[in-house]
Amino acid sequence: MPMVVLWYKLAHICYKVCSPKTLVGYRVHPQNTHRNANFPNYYLATRQYYEFLLTTSELMDNPAAVHAYINQQLQLSYRIAVVQAILSPDRGRAQLEMTKQQIAKDGLFSLHDPAARFYEAVIKMPYWLRRVALLPISWRRTIRQFLANHS
Repeated sequence: MPMVVLWYKLAHICYKVCSPKTLVGYRVHPQNTHRNANFPNYYLATRQYYEFLLTTSELMDNPAAVHAYINQQLQLSYRIAVVQAILSPDRGRAQLEMTKQQIAKDGLFSLHDPAARFYEAVIKMPYWLRRVALLPISWRRTIRQFLANHS
């Protein structure tokens, strides 16, 4: 998110050029900061980013679009955090639950994501049953890693 803020600020002080070509790209991999950041810190950063976006002149006329975008990103991050908490018992389930309660208390965003609800149910299962419930995710990850290493 800080990089996006930087681009917004740079766009305000210099010329803007648009091109139909792809000018920037990024890679997604297991070591991405987004995937490994703890959810409480991510939520705080998301709130700051949301407040920043609402102050930009291009977006302040459409706060509903900003809210929908940020809420969608937060739901995705929450889903990832819940899966990490299932797969790694030391990932701070208590922190995750406290952050979820804080989000509800703040009332800015909602975490009504069906996939996250499924994972929340899985997290309460005994260990062996959790592993069985998550086999499709593990297989998909293993196949993706195999294809990346052999392509």
